[in-house]
Amino acid sequence: MADRQPVGTPGRPLRVVVIGNSCVFLTVPAADGLDDDAYPGHLEELLLQRGVVARVAVHSQWHTTVTEVLPRFESWVRDELPDLVVVNLGIVDAQARVLPTWLLRHTMTWLPGQGPVAHRYRRRVVPVLRPRVRAWQRYWAGRVGPRWSRVSPGVFERSMARLLELSVRQCNAHSLVLDIDRTNEVLVSWMPGLQQRVDRYNAILERVVARAGSRASLVRTSDVVAADPDRLLPDGIHRSAEGHRLVAQRIADEIVGLGPQIGLKSGT
Repeated sequence: MADRQPVGTPGRPLRVVVIGNSCVFLTVPAADGLDDDAYPGHLEELLLQRGVVARVAVHSQWHTTVTEVLPRFESWVRDELPDLVVVNLGIVDAQARVLPTWLLRHTMTWLPGQGPVAHRYRRRVVPVLRPRVRAWQRYWAGRVGPRWSRVSPGVFERSMARLLELSVRQCNAHSLVLDIDRTNEVLVSWMPGLQQRVDRYNAILERVVARAGSRASLVRTSDVVAADPDRLLPDGIHRSAEGHRLVAQRIADEIVGLGPQIGLKSGT
């Protein structure tokens, strides 16, 4: 059998899959032009500039948690045959579970209805529901303990560990786990206690990645947006177009730095 092409070349692109919640795809303010891409959209070009040919696939959903990702592992991760899995989860998992996820998706996302009835409903009814949902969330978020997280700390830790384990056992892939960005005052005013929850879940991510050894890395993308959070993370969760570009640069540098660990030739 003939030798295969080296990883990261035109004959054998580096296969990357990005999985996560709306932090993967949403730009705030809304994207306006071809250059206002979310970070996965920059990765192929940035890696090519660094001498690595890559193919990047993205699987994400509004308000997604790790417990929702695991049942989709086959279609979201395994079927992409990845060399590298970028995991962007945690901010939804850490939030207080005072509203069902379906209701948050229903009232807080930008997904429009397709038919005339749905369009009128979205335009007239949802704007009335949204402030009431927000008020309920604000009232109860600061009154429940960490066990009442959308995904409890213990389940989050076990599920993240399982996700990284599956990436190795079924895909022989390395995982890049992004940490959770710091919140801002506006977001915390709607979700009291969220920053303490984020700190706790970031500590969990550190432990999980440390236990995974050489098959996983923690990427502190929060350091990137912390340089100017008002500009790079306007709503306390989602990055601006510039924030996405800077985060993509950090991820691309991390990928190239892994070198032979993910099959890239030394000196790439």
